[in-house]
Amino acid sequence: MRNGAIFCAVALAVIMMAGMGLGQEKPRKIKILATGKAESTPILAVWFTTEPSTDATVFPTREWGAVDPSDIRRYMRIYFPRTFDGLLEYEFIFLAQVDMTFFTLEQQNWLYDALTSYPRAGVNTRSIISANSPLYEPWRASIVSTAFPNDVEAVIADNMNFQGVAGPLIIKDDADLPNIMKPFKKMIEPIFPGYGGLNTVPKPGSVILSYTKNTKGVGSPIPGQIAHVFYWKWNSSTIFTFRDMVYDPFWSPKESSVSNPYSLDIVANLIWFATGRELPEDPIKVHQYRQLVFDYNIRRMLLLSLLDFAEKFGANPAKQYSRLDGVD
Repeated sequence: MRNGAIFCAVALAVIMMAGMGLGQEKPRKIKILATGKAESTPILAVWFTTEPSTDATVFPTREWGAVDPSDIRRYMRIYFPRTFDGLLEYEFIFLAQVDMTFFTLEQQNWLYDALTSYPRAGVNTRSIISANSPLYEPWRASIVSTAFPNDVEAVIADNMNFQGVAGPLIIKDDADLPNIMKPFKKMIEPIFPGYGGLNTVPKPGSVILSYTKNTKGVGSPIPGQIAHVFYWKWNSSTIFTFRDMVYDPFWSPKESSVSNPYSLDIVANLIWFATGRELPEDPIKVHQYRQLVFDYNIRRMLLLSLLDFAEKFGANPAKQYSRLDGVD
């Protein structure tokens, strides 16, 4: 319980900083617009402040918990780009169970045009965004969904298998597949002998990186295999779909009882690949480095909170702040 509380406190601090666009002074970083269900945004914020190669703007566009529609409309006014040129500053669009009813028609057209007419990249989660029709119907109706590799119409039409079927998670290791997930196959597969999520139907031309097996023949294009992570080329853009949610076990933070310690490595590899960067030659060494950065950031933020608390009670932590700046 204590670890969970600490994670939530740190995540809230991180999401505030991510929303302000941490690292914008370093143009070499990959600029990411990441938005979706408020339950997802703390995880996205922790990912993209931990990962040194990314510079993310993170904000919610779907209700959850204390985040209500008025909050979302305010976040949209503050953080969503006010011009199309402003949107084009972002290389990667991360849509984590968005509620499209909060996007104006103009904003939807901007997203579509950015992914269609320019070399951009993106991902959507939870297959068709949600299992609930008030959320998946606006996604189906939006022009934005046509740029993504999951066939929304086909998923909805197969009502009998809409919820999908759980089964062993398999990471494909074909030689011609990019090294986004393959390096972690032996470590990840034993963690997930039974894994699920909504059904998916990859559109023709999609490349499947992982899937779950089942004995009921559910899945496309191969019966018995439901695509989990897959992508396609949409004009000059590389765009992904995840079958699951970012707070599901495959992507969840390490504080969860079942989690994937390589989730951020996969997300970073995916973003690097989709934006035309080279993938790391030694992904395990890079994983170890990311873990050190993550641990440092957690400890740093906890220390800053402690110093702020002490300062409110009359202490003068100037020396400690100076030392921390030196470490940074």
